[in-house]
Amino acid sequence: MDVVGLLNNINDNSNMFAVKTWTSEWSNNFQDNQLLWSICGCLLVSLVVVFFYYYRRWRSKEMAGATGGAGATGDAIKRFRKRDKMLFYGRRMLRKVKSISNSGQGRKRRAVMRFARKLLQLKKETAPEQLKVLEPPAEYLEEDLTSDDRVPPDALYMLHSIRVFGHFEKPVFLMLCKHTEILNLPAGAFLFKVGDTDENVYVVQNGRVNVYITNQDGSSLSLKVVRAGESVTSLLSFTDVLTGHSQPYKTVNAKALEDSQVIKLPMRAFQEVFKEYPDIFVRVIQIIMVRLQRVTFTALHQYLGLSAELVNPGREKRRPNTVASSPGKTAKMTNVESGGNMHSPHHSERAMSEHLEGNHASSSPIHIQGRRQKPDMVPDIATNTPQQPDVQPTPSLQRAREGSSFKKHNTDNLDEQALIQIATEAFVKELGLDSDTVLRGNVQVRDLPAGTYIMKEESHKDVALVYLLSGALLVSQRVAEGEGEVHMFTAYPGEVEGGLAVLTGEPSFFSIRAKHFSRIGLLSKTTVYSIMRERPSVVLHIANTVVRRLSPFVRQVDFALDWVFLESGRAVYRQDEESGSTFIVLSGRLRSVITHPNGKKELVGEYGKGDLVGIVEMVTQTRRSTTVMAVRDSELAKLPEGLFNAIKLRFPVVDVALVYLLSGALLVSQRVAEGEGEVHMFTAYPGEVEGGLAVLTGEPSFFSIRAKHFSRIGLLSKTTVYSIMRERPSVVLHIANTVVRRLSPFVRQVDFALDWVFLESGRAVYRQDEESGSTFIVLSGRLRSVITHPNGKKELVGEYGKGDLVGIVEMVTQTRRSTTVMAVRDSELAKLPEGLFNAIKLRFPVVVTRLINLLGHRILGSWQKPTAGLGGAAAIEPRPSQHNFSTVAVVPVSDDVPLTAFTYELYHSLSAIGPTVRLTSDVIRKLLGLTIMDPNNEYRLSSWLAQQEDKHKVALYQCDPSLTQWTQRCIRQADCILIVALGDKQPSIGKIEKEIERLAIRTQKELVLLHREGGVNPSGTVHWLNMRTWVSQHHHVRCPHRMFTRKSQYRIVSLLW
Repeated sequence: MDVVGLLNNINDNSNMFAVKTWTSEWSNNFQDNQLLWSICGCLLVSLVVVFFYYYRRWRSKEMAGATGGAGATGDAIKRFRKRDKMLFYGRRMLRKVKSISNSGQGRKRRAVMRFARKLLQLKKETAPEQLKVLEPPAEYLEEDLTSDDRVPPDALYMLHSIRVFGHFEKPVFLMLCKHTEILNLPAGAFLFKVGDTDENVYVVQNGRVNVYITNQDGSSLSLKVVRAGESVTSLLSFTDVLTGHSQPYKTVNAKALEDSQVIKLPMRAFQEVFKEYPDIFVRVIQIIMVRLQRVTFTALHQYLGLSAELVNPGREKRRPNTVASSPGKTAKMTNVESGGNMHSPHHSERAMSEHLEGNHASSSPIHIQGRRQKPDMVPDIATNTPQQPDVQPTPSLQRAREGSSFKKHNTDNLDEQALIQIATEAFVKELGLDSDTVLRGNVQVRDLPAGTYIMKEESHKDVALVYLLSGALLVSQRVAEGEGEVHMFTAYPGEVEGGLAVLTGEPSFFSIRAKHFSRIGLLSKTTVYSIMRERPSVVLHIANTVVRRLSPFVRQVDFALDWVFLESGRAVYRQDEESGSTFIVLSGRLRSVITHPNGKKELVGEYGKGDLVGIVEMVTQTRRSTTVMAVRDSELAKLPEGLFNAIKLRFPVVDVALVYLLSGALLVSQRVAEGEGEVHMFTAYPGEVEGGLAVLTGEPSFFSIRAKHFSRIGLLSKTTVYSIMRERPSVVLHIANTVVRRLSPFVRQVDFALDWVFLESGRAVYRQDEESGSTFIVLSGRLRSVITHPNGKKELVGEYGKGDLVGIVEMVTQTRRSTTVMAVRDSELAKLPEGLFNAIKLRFPVVVTRLINLLGHRILGSWQKPTAGLGGAAAIEPRPSQHNFSTVAVVPVSDDVPLTAFTYELYHSLSAIGPTVRLTSDVIRKLLGLTIMDPNNEYRLSSWLAQQEDKHKVALYQCDPSLTQWTQRCIRQADCILIVALGDKQPSIGKIEKEIERLAIRTQKELVLLHREGGVNPSGTVHWLNMRTWVSQHHHVRCPHRMFTRKSQYRIVSLLW
């Protein structure tokens, strides 16, 4: 057993050894030939795959053959058609649904439906929010029809009629109502006629009254038909009554067309009010003058082309009688009357005073505290030497006539060679040459008809030395863009001009043209330069011709004005230095940098050629707020503060003032139209007072006044006049009288028919299909024209801003109104009735030409607008067709909006387009006083804001952060409201925004979202838009970093101004 077991063990061990040996050998062999074995394995697998593929193909063919054979024998397999299968499953499903509905399992069904709804709602919330299509509110295209039934009609009409005199408190209004009287007029009865005293205000309560004029030939012409609620009065007659100079009606009549009831208010009723409330007296007279300028003159001059026809030119001047003097000085001036170089007044001060005193004796004017003192004149005024002009008119004329370079020649009988010889000899002496060798063949002679330009300002063309042989040359210079030229001096024969342009090589600083037919000798710039190369001393003689023209004042300036050259990187001045001068950039570029307390530097701005640097600090006498350095090599003119003050004292700004003419004559003119020059209105002679209209209205002067020849005037500044008015309110009446005396009788007729209309927001000017009996001129505010289609749908036609003419087409064509026109915001209009329009056309045919021009522009404007069909027209365009916004209100959504910085940036951008003003509550209170927002100052504030709108193309109203009185005023005044928000904040509606719908529902609103520079792209705009009722447009604005840095208001102003 042991042997057998041993043998078995040996056998097992040998087997295991053999296996291990074979395995190890195979493993070693596989490792040595790994690549070969891998290839063999891949081939084997591939063969197996191919075998199975072909085997399956062969098998499928065999089965297909067996099936085909069975079909051939007629044993085909039956199957459903697709339509039968769909019908079967459909019926089966219907049976299942029927069984479920009948099994009473509705509770489960409802649970499934609820679950499905939840799933759908969850899916909807994950979808992006869509922009809601919002229409403007119905009120946007509809007028405001609300009325106050609590006020009696007669009181309401009276309130509206005297509103032209300004805002009256309740006690004042009741005091005036005590003097009213009701007149019942049957049809055909006269309300007043020629010869009656013009001393009442009439308001038609019901019925119609025709106001017409009677011509010299006995014919009549209707001015206007007065209907219920309208008034008949002349504000110019109001001043006559108050001064005690009541005048009768000379050409105007009023007759009832039907049975009418008229309210009569005597103008003398205001005297009792004015004695108790003197401040109202000044305000009423000012309003009358404002009405004269803003309504009467605006309508007749700017739109109908009348100028000289509006004023009374006065009597012709009498024989010269030295100067106009007060009666007490007449005897003392007899020794000067032989001067013969001054003009007497066409009516003396004594005559005026006697005329006033005589009229005062026959009437009872308002009590005047103290008499106006007549101006006393200096006895030796004729012996005073006139002030030396800054440019000598003829500095070399006397020298020339004494024979230095000018000989009297009759050039009419000389041929061209003789004229050239004369000019050559003159140039030889003027240039200091020994002989005419270098000039031979280079001197030209030209004949100049009157008005011919030989040299134009800012032009290199025709720059040359000019010697005047005969005639006269006018040397002028452009004052400012669009303001024409100012005459500098006149050059006479024997004088040389053009030396400055020749020497500098720059464009001519003056324009030179022939006054009348003239002959000149020319030496071209090229010839002069060639002579200068050979004879350098010539340049000194040419410079002498220029220097002789300069006034002593220019020599004084030359001592103080510095010419500064700066290399790149050099500082003009540094932050916190004393500001004792200002700089003008002649060439190069400057950079302004501010250094913050933490040492960080920030770029404020850059200056180029023509910019004024450092003027704000010098004028305000504060330290430099920034450091200004040269970006590249630059050339500056340094104007010290002392020189600046000296120039201010020598050439003060001529503000509006009362002007009393002592001697000479003043030409009063007016611009006819853009680019058409001026028309002469009248000439003022010694003893007359001018400028009263501009002083009383506080608005820009309606006329230009300049001296006809050497004149002396006495000035009473506007500030002084206002201080006198505060102490003696009756002074305002006498100033108004100086204005009224100048008006022509025609203006008085117009004053009866021309109406001054005030419209609150939403009120209709006229309605569609009404009779068109007048046209309207927009003085301030904004109007919207809306057409109503037969299906009741309303469509926006257009909008009208300041200066537009509304309703002229229907009035001229005598058709009914085609649209309804309403006030978008509180507006001020001048109403021109058809009768008055026809009367003006008959008297002044030039009005027809002016009207054709206006209508031509209107037609051209309509051609440029796209025409939409009535059926397919949208309810409103996405943006109105007109963009003549004159007032823009800026409203913040939240307190963290940098409103001041944004408004300043907007202000500077708009200033590049046209004159722009930025108005805030702080600015208003600083300029007009802390109580300017009180109701008593309503007219004063409205008038001042209207003046700003007239002076500037765009007025920016910056609202307060809360709903203050100023914020409400801004919203009411705006043509467009900008709602400003930060784009990176959560969408929200501002607290002021909620009140806009109440205060200005018809005003266009636009959303402005501010984004930081370098931030992410705008997103989420739809959320901002959907939470608002309606905005016409939205804007994304990427702003510089300086707008978002926290600074004080003073620092913002200093950085951005």
